Amino acid sequence: MPLENQAGFLYFVFMHITRKLIISITTLFLFLLLIGCSNGSKDFVSLRQDGEKALGSGDYDGALEILRQAYHMNPSDRDILFYLGTVFRKLEQNDSSVAYFKRARILYPKDRDINRELLGVCRMTNDYDGAIRAIASLIATGDNEQTFWPMLAELYYMKKDVQGSLRYYKLLLEENPGEKNYYIQTSGIMAQLGQFQDANQILQKAIDKFGANPESYANMAINFLSLKDIAKGEEFFRKSLEIGPGNIPIWINLANVLSEQKDIVKRREALAIYKKYQKQTPEAFGVDSLIDVLEKEIGRQ
Repeated sequence: MPLENQAGFLYFVFMHITRKLIISITTLFLFLLLIGCSNGSKDFVSLRQDGEKALGSGDYDGALEILRQAYHMNPSDRDILFYLGTVFRKLEQNDSSVAYFKRARILYPKDRDINRELLGVCRMTNDYDGAIRAIASLIATGDNEQTFWPMLAELYYMKKDVQGSLRYYKLLLEENPGEKNYYIQTSGIMAQLGQFQDANQILQKAIDKFGANPESYANMAINFLSLKDIAKGEEFFRKSLEIGPGNIPIWINLANVLSEQKDIVKRREALAIYKKYQKQTPEAFGVDSLIDVLEKEIGRQ
């Protein structure tokens, strides 16, 4: 074969082999890529299982490391989010726990286990709105709202929604008329809202049902004073002291009421009370100053 033809033939063979080699390498690369993707999916399932096992055995640090790897592979997986929230709760990192449970609830809003866990950690972190939303989800998915009334009354009060808290305390009082504490809570919140007459009506109902006590009478006295009814305020402070004569703060409150009146007899009684309990009264009450002022005023009458 002429040299020229030999060179052409060799070039043809070289290119044919090169093309086959390129095709083989490309095929091998695609095969390895498919194998890699398949193993990645398998690895995620394995990581999730290993993380669950570590969590169940109490190896929280180990579980956290494993679950974080799985989370980066699939950040929307329900179980991974739930396990991470649980791990952080076990590690007492409640803010992180809330974050993962909240993400889980966004993706799986009707999941009752997620909402139950979220309710617990939100209460621990004083996330009152988060706790209320978790309760709403649990009610929407089948729980009886009435079982949550005590918790809702407390949560609304803690988030400074006093009106919302009162709504649930009224429901509790209506359903549980034999529970003394609900009378106290309801009347106290009414007083905070300036509903002094309503508050006293609730306290009187409690007295009629459970009997008189110094605290109820003292609270009624304060409510009467808020209504500018000085005579009733004095009357109910005295009623309180008839039952609990050892309550020094109530004696000082009575003296304050007496000292504000024009009747010289009552002002002298106030002075006598101040002097009697002067040494036993905390400095914050300012009894020493009250005595000085009252003695001067009585001396001018």
